[in-house]
Amino acid sequence: METSAAQIVLIARDSELDPLVQGLEADGIYCLTARSVREAEEAVERTQGRCIAVVDGALPSDEAFQVYRLLHGDPPVPTLMLVTPGNYQQFALDPHRFALDEFVPKPVQNDELALRVKAMMFRAGMEMPARQVAPLIAPGTPDLTAVSEGGERDGMLVVVFAAKGGVGKSMIATNLAIGLQQFYEKKTLLVDGDLWFGDVGVLMNVRSTRTLFDITSGHEPDFATVQQVVVEHPSGVSILLRPPDPAMVDRIDPTAVTRAAALYRQLYDYVIVDTHPAFDEMNLQLLDAADRILVITTPELSATANTSSFMQIADSLGYKGKVTLVLNRANSGIRLDALEETLGMPVTSTIVSAGRFVVESANEGASLFARDPTMKEKVTRDMMQLLEHFAGQPRPARKVDKAKSEAGRLFAGFRRRS
Repeated sequence: METSAAQIVLIARDSELDPLVQGLEADGIYCLTARSVREAEEAVERTQGRCIAVVDGALPSDEAFQVYRLLHGDPPVPTLMLVTPGNYQQFALDPHRFALDEFVPKPVQNDELALRVKAMMFRAGMEMPARQVAPLIAPGTPDLTAVSEGGERDGMLVVVFAAKGGVGKSMIATNLAIGLQQFYEKKTLLVDGDLWFGDVGVLMNVRSTRTLFDITSGHEPDFATVQQVVVEHPSGVSILLRPPDPAMVDRIDPTAVTRAAALYRQLYDYVIVDTHPAFDEMNLQLLDAADRILVITTPELSATANTSSFMQIADSLGYKGKVTLVLNRANSGIRLDALEETLGMPVTSTIVSAGRFVVESANEGASLFARDPTMKEKVTRDMMQLLEHFAGQPRPARKVDKAKSEAGRLFAGFRRRS
């Protein structure tokens, strides 16, 4: 390894952190490991201070103090400190903490640490390695969600993300899930990943005491439990709801959410996760694991600015190649060409604003396809175009009449329950 290429200095004696180094180097991020204060000094000197330091707080107190002083000279080295749960609040809430420092309570998964390190590298302006990502599905190409040779499904994990709330992200996620199930007969799971204020249950008009909390709060998810907590929707889509009480959210292990998603991929053709607009640990892990990222924005200055910031992060972390950009409420606001220039990539699909029609669909718990089976409304046609692009092929003609009939039946059922 070229020491001049090292970007991470791990200062620890705990061999349990060695997989972190291996994982980062597999992604092209080179590391130096220091077991003592002297080795730490040499490692930082070799990188000329242009690095991220990961420090195990379990070092003896006198050594930990020397290391901390070494890393916070002029200029300081951004530091990720692993601390005991009892000391976490003391460090995290310290008003004199350095701006680029982060603190993580132990124990912590190496996957989570790797994501935190990458995010710190981006914020520090460090060069990120290029990553190989799965290409987008082009029309006419074979279906990538077919059952694998081993007999298990190799489903696609789709993360629906927005850098700003209120852009119609959940509406698009729910209609995408229903469309894949009804028009393409793809076994689809829709996950409400907005753990605090998710709308999937409302938009789909379903309730259940079984939620994502049941498989991600203290025990390892397995095939038996992940199948027990989903709710079946009349459209055929399976739904995994968010916790009913926001107080439960802090007890959810973000890593367990990603592990559960990996299990669901073996059971479904598509696993669609509707996330909340934040760049937190859970979203980082989901974005990293995703096969496709559906980014929703609107032609407003604030939404465009936030989306532009996200696209910069996505590019640095190697996500941009799996991003599909969707412009909702496209018939107002910033011009499409100006928006594409700002975001640095083309808009794949546009969906017009249809105010009252969309609101009434949401209030009735019905999809656009159920409420408008003949697709008289442009918003429904736009949604179908996104669906066809996403599926990589036109909707099967033989399914259209059947889907219209089924949509009418479902819509009548939704109205009776309203």
